[in-house]
Amino acid sequence: MRAFSTRSCLSLALLAGTCGMISPASALDTVLENVTVKDSSTAVLLLGRVEVTGANLTQEELTKLFAEGTPGDERRALAAKLKADKLAIPSAVLTNKGSKITISKIFATNIANGKVEHAGLSGIDGANTDDTGGVGTIKSGPIVLDGSNLSSLLGAPSGTLSFTHLGLEDLAITSPDKDTPATAVGGNMFNVKVGTLSVDSQFDGNVLLKSAIGLKKLSIQAPPSSQTGQQFAAAGYDKLDLGLDYASTYDPATRVLSLEGLTISGAGAGSLQLKARLGGIDKSLMSGAAMDNLASLMTGNVVSADVGYVDSGLVEKSVGYFATQQQKSPAALRAETAAMARQLIPMLLGGAPNALSIAETVAAFVTAPTTLTVAMKPKTGSVGFLELMQIDSPSSFLEKIDVDVRAAGVAAAPAALAAPAAAPAGKAAPAARTLKGLEAWAALTGNTIGGKDTDGQPLFEYYTKDGKVMQLDDDETATGTWTIEAGKVCFEFPDDDEATCYGVTVDGNTATFIDDDGKGKRYEILPGNPKKL
Repeated sequence: MRAFSTRSCLSLALLAGTCGMISPASALDTVLENVTVKDSSTAVLLLGRVEVTGANLTQEELTKLFAEGTPGDERRALAAKLKADKLAIPSAVLTNKGSKITISKIFATNIANGKVEHAGLSGIDGANTDDTGGVGTIKSGPIVLDGSNLSSLLGAPSGTLSFTHLGLEDLAITSPDKDTPATAVGGNMFNVKVGTLSVDSQFDGNVLLKSAIGLKKLSIQAPPSSQTGQQFAAAGYDKLDLGLDYASTYDPATRVLSLEGLTISGAGAGSLQLKARLGGIDKSLMSGAAMDNLASLMTGNVVSADVGYVDSGLVEKSVGYFATQQQKSPAALRAETAAMARQLIPMLLGGAPNALSIAETVAAFVTAPTTLTVAMKPKTGSVGFLELMQIDSPSSFLEKIDVDVRAAGVAAAPAALAAPAAAPAGKAAPAARTLKGLEAWAALTGNTIGGKDTDGQPLFEYYTKDGKVMQLDDDETATGTWTIEAGKVCFEFPDDDEATCYGVTVDGNTATFIDDDGKGKRYEILPGNPKKL
């Protein structure tokens, strides 16, 4: 879709951030009818009605705030001065060349000096015609914005654009692919959908202390006949179903930024998780201008970093794709890749003490992919970003950083199910290591859990490696999906309103699922799929 100009988008953002809903019983201080707002581009914003309650501006000032001919600086000054209990716009229509977007029920409460306690809208419905005559669309459900500070957009000398919560539901965007005819099989439309997006943050003044992002049910579908669609199909996907979770905290006293988790997951693909601790981070990185941010980052260091990957079909699809390209069987390509890992990794790592172990772990993962984890910790406690930028080879990297690579569940039987090694005479057998998080889930994929449901009826669930869960509850069967989100496994069945997530641990042949209230339920692990689900 054609993008609107920056200035027209800014006008809309300022308006949406300073508008609020009122109840029919509220007394209105001011009502403006048929308001038109234009900028220097071709964008025009039509407001059928503007309702204001408890405003500190006069009728004349409010009229000037929305008047078409008001200069930009004067309009921003009035918006910065505005205080109001409530402000509502039942409908706004933004047009720009071939585009038209209708925004319904814009609202806000407690507006003061560029700050808004609660704002939002009930939905967006728009369309755009491109130069070739193709029509794209955008639709959304409710959007809310809490604790917003827009003073920097209104010309405040200092301040950061901020909010405590942003929520969005049911966003759907379609856009024609110019390189694919509309008459092609399957059409020529890209389809992007977002189920929910939530962004939460906590500030101390202008310094961001905590942030969390949750993106669920992101779906990207390309036209089947397009180049992207053909690449999806060659990789074994008709569309991409993705999710993202992110959480971080910053402590100004210790100057430590903790990335508590960045997880990207894909249905029928897998889950990639990153955790890290960064030291020496000045608070300007969390609040300053772009160049200040860059300078602050260069003075920082890495304390630790961990990467984990849980495979649920991506490796198998990738091997199949490249095997076809190279005219080999998947088994032959897998064996060849594993052999190359054993040969090349020790050479690349320059004789590091654990080079052979890392090579064997990577080869084992390629042979039987489940979970691969990489833990990195500097030998001296931390390593500066400038030092990292000067590293020019894997061997010099390992001179500064200890690397531990592990692959879970790569043996014929998952580690949680394997019989423990016999203890020497006169000594107790070593206790099995409790698996948590990604390692625990790797031990369950390809296997079954058995126990009782909440009604005391027999319950069995078989977890496939490509993201499916087959359930037998008493004598009823159901098929759902599993994904990894923020280190937890989330299940969703067709009749569910939303996914249900659990922390997972595995101890021997027992799996424990822990809900959000901290309550755990144990199940027996059964190798394979004994119930033929």
